[in-house]
Amino acid sequence: MQKSKKLHDFIKPMLAKETAEPFDDKQWLYEIKWDGYRAISEVEDGTVKLYSRNGLSFENTYPVVVNELNKIKADTVLDGEIVVLNDEGQPEFQLLQHYENNTHRPLQYYVFDLLALNGKNTYGLPLLERKKLLEKLIKKNFKDNDVIKYSDHIFENGKAFFKVSKEKNLEGIMAKKTDGLYYQGRRTNEWLKIKNNKTQEAIITGYTEPAGSRKYFGALVLGIINQDKLIYIGHTGSGFNQQSLKEMWELLQPLVQKNSPFREKIKTNMPVTWVKPKLICEIKFTEVTNDGRLRHPIFLHLRNDKFLKEVTMANTKTVKKSDVKKTGKEEKVNETDKIFSFGKNKVKVSNLNKLYFPDDEITKGDVVKYYMEMGDYILPYLKGRPESLMRTPGGIDQKGFFHKDAGEDAPAFVKSKKLFSESVKKNIDYIICDNQPTLTYMNNLGCIEINPWHSTIGSLDTPDYLIIDIDPSEHNTFEQVIEAANVVKSILDKA
Repeated sequence: MQKSKKLHDFIKPMLAKETAEPFDDKQWLYEIKWDGYRAISEVEDGTVKLYSRNGLSFENTYPVVVNELNKIKADTVLDGEIVVLNDEGQPEFQLLQHYENNTHRPLQYYVFDLLALNGKNTYGLPLLERKKLLEKLIKKNFKDNDVIKYSDHIFENGKAFFKVSKEKNLEGIMAKKTDGLYYQGRRTNEWLKIKNNKTQEAIITGYTEPAGSRKYFGALVLGIINQDKLIYIGHTGSGFNQQSLKEMWELLQPLVQKNSPFREKIKTNMPVTWVKPKLICEIKFTEVTNDGRLRHPIFLHLRNDKFLKEVTMANTKTVKKSDVKKTGKEEKVNETDKIFSFGKNKVKVSNLNKLYFPDDEITKGDVVKYYMEMGDYILPYLKGRPESLMRTPGGIDQKGFFHKDAGEDAPAFVKSKKLFSESVKKNIDYIICDNQPTLTYMNNLGCIEINPWHSTIGSLDTPDYLIIDIDPSEHNTFEQVIEAANVVKSILDKA
């Protein structure tokens, strides 16, 4: 794959977590997991941008896709996967990686999501609605097209679909919640990948001397990033033939260095030539040992579309289907409003498509869903504490206002505590956020940030934690803020 330029302005796609086993569920749909390069395409005013998940331009690499996208008669943003088909008509990553030598093979762009249409982003629409719009768009503009393909899905029967993917020797399947929104740049539990083989991205940190008749090198020494530190996870000499050994060795020569990139000493059975940790590869393996080593690792291919900071062992951890956070049942009222049900309690949320973070195109619906997903972690720090509601219904670019009184319109499930307010010199009902429906109700009021008291209703005059807020002003630099923070820390350390 030829070197691509990095774009400064690009959309980061939504990512999936990994789960070990397929499952059946009426609220989920299932797609083929394509073995290719993730690609976002932006079509606007007759121009096309095509790039990887990390903003590397694909326009010169896969011009056939760009040429076909130019035919679309709408401004749109698409999310999909570029693949090259082998002689059996199946996606093969290595053919894609060396596409300059395989231009005679079928190249296809399987599109599975719609992020914008005619100037309006669709992040806030449920997945099923986005896919219906996408299918209509693809059929209208790319009927019988050999390059641009709609990535179809099935409902409910994930186990049977996974079995078929195994029989067809495909990489695996994707499971997606039918009512899920699109979370740009985030890895969520609403998209799950289920692979036929365990794989792990790894950083190549060196190679061992070859033994016997083997040429070039014996094994690649592998690492990952863990808390900003390079960690050894094993080595592999499997997965190569004579040609690929030579090609890999040639790629590594400009990167050779004297010292090991690891902080700790690495034990290997042969002398090692260390290299700068620049190249990323994908490894197939059977399991991870207790000390973090890959068992039976086999080299698959290089990954030119990944960054070093992404190469963590977290990519192999699995999410159980039962662990997927239930965000409440949804009942659509109209295009912008929904009713969320939490048991017997219902919360109507309006203007879901309202942009709260315009630069990042994060909507009110995104914020509401985020607080639902994170509720289990947030609520313990809110329970029993009066809330000073900071409402910014116009988004972060608009000036907000404080709202303390629960008022008569608050639902019955919203608890409150009557307290005297010094600012207004009267008793008002402060909301006590003890449950998820109350948190969602607050989000609907425009509470992007949450402001609990530092004390609980059982001990209002005794705060149990302290916040020291140090902000820069027009008269101070951020370096001075850091200096002040360090002084505060040194004083508290002595306390």
